[in-house]
Amino acid sequence: MTASGEVLARLRSALAAFDEDALVALATKGLLKRARRDLETQTPEIAGENAGRVVVRIEGETVELAPSPRDSICSCPSDEICRHVVAAIVFVKSGEPATSVETAPVAPSRAASLVPELLAIGDDALEAHGGKAIFKRASRSLARGLEVELDDAVPLVVRFPGLNVSVRFLPGSGGGLLEGSLCSCRASACEHRVEAVLGVQVSRGARPPLVDDAALEASSGAPRSRDEVRLSVKRFLIEMVATGLSRLSRAAAGRMTTLAMSAHGVDLPRLSRLLDTLAHEVDAQLSRKVSAGTPGLLTAASRTLLLAEALARPVPALVGEHRSPYLPVGELVLHGLGARRFVTPSGFIGLRSYFWDESSRRFAAWTDARPEGTPGFDPIPRFRAPGPWTGCPSPEVATRSRFRLGGAQRNARGRLSGREASTFTALEPSQPLALPVAVHDFSALVERAYTLFGGFLRDRRELADLVVLGIASAGPATFDAVRQRLSRPVSDAAGRTLRLVVRHEEQTAELVDALEEKGDLSGVLGQLRLDDGQLVVEPLALYQGAVTRSPTLEPPRVKPRRATLGQRLAALAPSPAPVAPDTEADDADEPVEIGASGSRIGRTLSELEGALESLAEGGLLSGTGAGPVAEVTTKLERLGLSSVAIECRGLLGALETLRRSSQREALVDDAAERLLRSYHVARVASEVETVRVACEALA
Repeated sequence: MTASGEVLARLRSALAAFDEDALVALATKGLLKRARRDLETQTPEIAGENAGRVVVRIEGETVELAPSPRDSICSCPSDEICRHVVAAIVFVKSGEPATSVETAPVAPSRAASLVPELLAIGDDALEAHGGKAIFKRASRSLARGLEVELDDAVPLVVRFPGLNVSVRFLPGSGGGLLEGSLCSCRASACEHRVEAVLGVQVSRGARPPLVDDAALEASSGAPRSRDEVRLSVKRFLIEMVATGLSRLSRAAAGRMTTLAMSAHGVDLPRLSRLLDTLAHEVDAQLSRKVSAGTPGLLTAASRTLLLAEALARPVPALVGEHRSPYLPVGELVLHGLGARRFVTPSGFIGLRSYFWDESSRRFAAWTDARPEGTPGFDPIPRFRAPGPWTGCPSPEVATRSRFRLGGAQRNARGRLSGREASTFTALEPSQPLALPVAVHDFSALVERAYTLFGGFLRDRRELADLVVLGIASAGPATFDAVRQRLSRPVSDAAGRTLRLVVRHEEQTAELVDALEEKGDLSGVLGQLRLDDGQLVVEPLALYQGAVTRSPTLEPPRVKPRRATLGQRLAALAPSPAPVAPDTEADDADEPVEIGASGSRIGRTLSELEGALESLAEGGLLSGTGAGPVAEVTTKLERLGLSSVAIECRGLLGALETLRRSSQREALVDDAAERLLRSYHVARVASEVETVRVACEALA
């Protein structure tokens, strides 16, 4: 082989890893398409080599291809990668006639993983790549939970779904693995490459988890410290249980609101939101709402207590964010899925539109919400008004279209910014049930359910409970007048059955009517829920053939409609106490409603929850007996549920010490704290058992 042949062979070896996405990352889709058109009408000429580069002549221009394609040069006036360079790469890479270039297969091998080379890159090399400022920004982004996905192949691809960015590391590129990498942002030096290296090193244990100290500290100037707020929350919850949940007053709800504001002031947004939820539960109980009850109140209290304790050693996931920043993600292709009107416990009303993002293969959403009573704002007419992006006729049109969103911005939660600088270009009608995300085999929901439900203080990712459900057949709807809920069974092609369940409230009245109709129902956009020991779907939008309906945002029809039980009681209930505003109308930390499963374990756990609820209602100073808890604990031990039984034994020991002591008030705190811990563990165990039993019917 001649010297020039050896150089050409090395170049072709380096270019073998350049797949379609790598070429697009190097140039653009338009430039790649133009280069391929050029190759259809002419054949470039390989003219030799120059300083380790392969010389290619095309269209009267001379291209010198380097092993790292970004270092290639062309005789044309362009200062960036031009179509001549791209055409030369495609031609040399193929090693075949130009007419077959587009269909030439690329089969990367996983045998030669590039991970060891990435693990060997040190901080000095990362800082040299883009500077210390880029290195610090990249470290901070990862410490704050930037999601990283790794495809360990050749080329090795590191994706950041929340940023719509991917970094490709290619073997044999000149200048080293880092300098020869390609980022879809197309910058010569960017923080994404550094984030990719750091993310791989952390995930493979070559680097300890990154911590952003600034995010874990309270802002200066707060009147109270984090520890003071955290201990005040814990003290209040213990007093609430010791006194008895049946003795709560409006003052208690007001105190929770004050604590929520204090938590917000010391930059503990997740704790603040949980306290808001707790205040809502107290208000619902005092107002005698149908949805109120000791289970919801005790669940919120136990979860809040554990979070307050865990924050003694804060990590970003426990601290949370006031507002997740919106970052530029370039151009997105989105599929509309539908929308819904909503009202949050903290007093916000709004609409939320849902989409499927082709690039990240994730759900996305746009939300417009305002405090209830805001003059001039109504979600129903807003759904049909122009915007939110330039060129968009309305959110209604967007939720029924496949469209291109230019200049998009999105946060880590998947929420899209409604900035006017983003441009809307309609492509075609959306077909939600034809998307890869659509579930036509209900057994595919089993893994989703296990991932979604359970897990102590694990924060549920927003939009993670969404599902596009394809329906083969649907049974008749039934309405439970006592529980004010509509239920309709639906099946897949194999006969697996799920229930669609909607609670009848003012904002869901049109949805209830739509589900009762006997017309064709081919699918739904909904949220996975646990209800009465079953996995169910709460619909948000309906698919009837090619039509996407968002019933909660349809204009109300003039006809008699059943009043909700909440409306019937509204005149009898006192005015609710105000709650602290939720900065993002966020419902990610709302407690999950579950019902007892039909298994022996499920029934025993439900019995334990009832015994603990009775203790909490009466208060630990009231002399309420612990006999029922002791009986259930023995059953748990026989069933092998040792984790739950151990917590209950600790509670029983504290209650016995309290009963024997003459200084009861000095010992009640320990018993109250143990009760809350026991209840939380029981709820988690019950949730896991409910998921197990519910999923058995779908497997």
